Amino acid sequence: MKSYFYTSIPTFFLLSIIVLTSGITRATNDDSEWLAAEAKALMETGWWSNYTTRVGDRCMWPGIQCNAGSVVVINLSGHGLSGGITPQIGSLSNIRYFDLSNNSLVGPIPSSVSNLTNLWYLSMASNLLEGPIPREIESLNALEYLNLSANKLSGPIPTQIGNLSNLRYLILAKNNLSGRIPLQIGGLSLYQLELSHNIITGDIPSQLNSQSIDLSHNLLQGVIPSRFGSLTQLSLLDLSRNNLTGMIPELPIYPKKLNLSFNSLWGPIPHGLLDFPPETFTGNKDLCGSIQGFIPCSSTKHNLAVIILVPTLLFLISIFPLVIFILCQQYRAKALKHDPSPTKNGDLFSIWNFDGKIAFEDIIKATEDFDIKYCIGTGCYGSVYRAVLPSGRVVALKKLHRLEAEQPTYDTSFRNEINFLTEIRHKNIVKLHGFCLHNRC
Repeated sequence: MKSYFYTSIPTFFLLSIIVLTSGITRATNDDSEWLAAEAKALMETGWWSNYTTRVGDRCMWPGIQCNAGSVVVINLSGHGLSGGITPQIGSLSNIRYFDLSNNSLVGPIPSSVSNLTNLWYLSMASNLLEGPIPREIESLNALEYLNLSANKLSGPIPTQIGNLSNLRYLILAKNNLSGRIPLQIGGLSLYQLELSHNIITGDIPSQLNSQSIDLSHNLLQGVIPSRFGSLTQLSLLDLSRNNLTGMIPELPIYPKKLNLSFNSLWGPIPHGLLDFPPETFTGNKDLCGSIQGFIPCSSTKHNLAVIILVPTLLFLISIFPLVIFILCQQYRAKALKHDPSPTKNGDLFSIWNFDGKIAFEDIIKATEDFDIKYCIGTGCYGSVYRAVLPSGRVVALKKLHRLEAEQPTYDTSFRNEINFLTEIRHKNIVKLHGFCLHNRC
């Protein structure tokens, strides 16, 4: 037993050493492969073409800093770089600080930047980059600083930028970006928002939450929001050279630097802004206030009332004749339809109360005692006359001649025609309103 015990101890340690050694070897191989991929990505950029034979010393290359042998910082600002940005930069997954500003880089921003998830600082400003801002940028959850200004980037600002919850600086000025400002950006708590010198359109979102806001030199429309997010301080607000309209609102907080020049603003300059220089408001010809170069507006309320009342009065005056005309037409139609006033000698159309005298005088007068000029036709018997009664109604009157009335045959035919018209109802047969059997008729 004793000999077995001493012989088993070396065996146990031998097995442990083999297991530990294999684990270290495997980890070392993985690290070596990853470091090799990182070195390959650096070489393929072409930015260190003079150092490709010394890949193992890459942490000593210009602009590179490493941690535990891995690249964490690349700062090549102003190094005269040209050409495109290779997609292989996505292999630099441990990088935290990446600055390629002030060079002559061209082409698009590769979507592989989304692999740089440890990145907190990214600047590609002042290059010749083109194309859209990749939507995959939303994967950079650690990003705090993003500067893509002074390039030729185009298309809308990706709404996915609103998912970068740690972002504090968003600088996209001096590009060809278009479309509206995404509302999602309002969910970020920014120190600096700079979107100037683009072709951005639409309204200014009131949700914007940045201590410094520069939206100048765009095509923004609408009014200036009365507040911006939940800000408690505002160091800069530059909305100059847009198409903004309306009055300047009373802001809850006033910025230290303000520029509202060259818009279409009107009305009084708020009292809290009167200490700013005149250049702040230049190019808004309808503004007034106690500032050099602007007309005073001591009677602001009176002027505003005039501005509102004059167009209103002009409108009312212009439609007054039309309203009177319509009312007259309606009154006349109503009068013709329901005329309660009797005619001089009675209402012909109340003939069912006929007493032998009603409306007859009106008929005689309307036809000038059945003058031939009012005759519009003759039949087998009698003649038909057209008459306009005092109420304005137009009627047709059929009258038997005196000799015809003395003939029983014509008298019978006249009575049969009356009976027929009182009983029949048809759209193509005139309505019988009444008749008269009298010597004077």
